[in-house]
Amino acid sequence: PPLGGKTTGYSNAPVTDGIHDPITAQIVILQTAQQSIAVAICDLCIFNSTWLHEQVRALGIDHFLLANTHTHAGPSMRQDDFPSPKKPWRRTVEERILAAVIEAQKGLFQAQFTVSTGELQLGYNRLVRQPEGHAVTHFDNPERIPYGPVDPTVTVMRLTDETGDVRLVLVSYACHPVVLGPKNSKISAGFPGVLREMIEDKLGGEAKCVFLQGGAGDINPLILPRSEDPQEDFAFMKTMGTLLGDKVLAILGKMERADDRTETLEVVSKVI
Repeated sequence: PPLGGKTTGYSNAPVTDGIHDPITAQIVILQTAQQSIAVAICDLCIFNSTWLHEQVRALGIDHFLLANTHTHAGPSMRQDDFPSPKKPWRRTVEERILAAVIEAQKGLFQAQFTVSTGELQLGYNRLVRQPEGHAVTHFDNPERIPYGPVDPTVTVMRLTDETGDVRLVLVSYACHPVVLGPKNSKISAGFPGVLREMIEDKLGGEAKCVFLQGGAGDINPLILPRSEDPQEDFAFMKTMGTLLGDKVLAILGKMERADDRTETLEVVSKVI
């Protein structure tokens, strides 16, 4: 994205002055004989688009989900200060996502799903109950006290093709990507980006890793450095992503030992 706008997620976000690591939109299309669904997962905090929903449905796809990893180091998409010679940056993003959906439609393959879970507490609940009954929001937690409740579940879905090669690892975990904090002025995918790169490097080949944000609610990372030099915080962001990546690799290893167990799944979609 162009620089000069603000990030999303903090009330006093600084103006962006650099890109630490790339932000992406990843497309997953699942299709059965009866219906199809496309999911776009964006490295953004908040992004909605009626236009994209209309365009994707026009492609013959039954359902479209526009999801965000909720990184607070992603650019705001509600602003008009991302001009280009021809169109606003927001429309550029929408058109790139639509083009990616069209491209993904061309690459469908027969897939086998394997799903497993593990537990890892990398977060704390920032709404801390007080003796009087009310709650106080702890946006910072320098003592790294594991306040609760939190959801420690790490859900991993692995898709393999007809040759047995891993093509997709989908990871769902609930935690706000706010390791970098409100002083950060560099665009970043946050710890989900670290996780994805780690898993893809480990698996190699055509394998892709997608991060789906869970029910993060008020779950903040236990790793909240908040140093005077925001550049130092990127090392902590890498630690957060690596810890989650280690757990995902352990879960994938467990899948290898359970491949001989097969169940038939019925997928049902219902619009309410």
